[in-house]
Amino acid sequence: SIDHDTPMRAYPQPLWNGKKMSQGRLMLWGEQGMAVEIMFAGLVPVDLRTGNSIVLDCEPRLRPLFARSFPEVEVISGYEHDDPGESPVAAHLPIGSLPALFRSSEGAFAARTSPYLKADAAERQRFRSRYADGRLLIGLAWHTKNKNTGRKRSLDLSLLAPLFALPCLRWISLQYGDFDGLEEQAALAHAPLLIDRGVNQFTSMDRFAAQMAAMDLVISIDNSTVHLAGALGVPTWLLLPFAPDWRWRQEGEKSAWYEGLRLFRQPQIGDWSSVVRSVRTALAAYVRTKDLHVIA
Repeated sequence: SIDHDTPMRAYPQPLWNGKKMSQGRLMLWGEQGMAVEIMFAGLVPVDLRTGNSIVLDCEPRLRPLFARSFPEVEVISGYEHDDPGESPVAAHLPIGSLPALFRSSEGAFAARTSPYLKADAAERQRFRSRYADGRLLIGLAWHTKNKNTGRKRSLDLSLLAPLFALPCLRWISLQYGDFDGLEEQAALAHAPLLIDRGVNQFTSMDRFAAQMAAMDLVISIDNSTVHLAGALGVPTWLLLPFAPDWRWRQEGEKSAWYEGLRLFRQPQIGDWSSVVRSVRTALAAYVRTKDLHVIA
């Protein structure tokens, strides 16, 4: 975690080697932020196949979602190494180290479990019913506050005007941030966005997951929204800058991490216009597959 604000934890137990242990439990602990915890949680089903009893120490906001999704795992937040619990922890591992054990080949990625997170079904249906008006529900996120790469990954809402011009679509904001600020951005861009003040990602990721699961399609820049949508199995289109983060590789439309992702890449630095044109063409085609009228 050298490049992230996550120090290595100094537990007395050894680091796990990926094998079945003769006694005790394995503790996996979250690191590197919300998006990384969600992405690497996709390896929890693989861990379970080793036959170990697992404790997953995650970011508190993820605990309800992870507990529902991994019923065989004890999901906690804030492990204390001097608390033996019902069964002592015998080994530990930061969750970001799991790919080195279980994702070392293309074949290992092909065998992934997808989707692996489960939203609250009743809450999802409530969102679906509340938003339904005959149009397709399109979730949108356009900004990240990441201090290192946020500027190149984010885009201005006004650039998405060609998408908003398409009929038969209802746009739902999945963007985190201050509600007043989001509404101001939408107004300045003349973006027809529904901003639901009843969903706050900073207080309930579980409710946000249910909202996202109610979408027909999610369109997002590279932020935590994409990881949650991919983990939930929601069809998702990812808008990528030129030379994106390592996890998206340098070419291709498919993601190794999430089966339902489609990648739209900048052909050169800063060229969001080309990305938006490609997305508009794809979105018009997508609407046609739903037997809805759209002006191409």
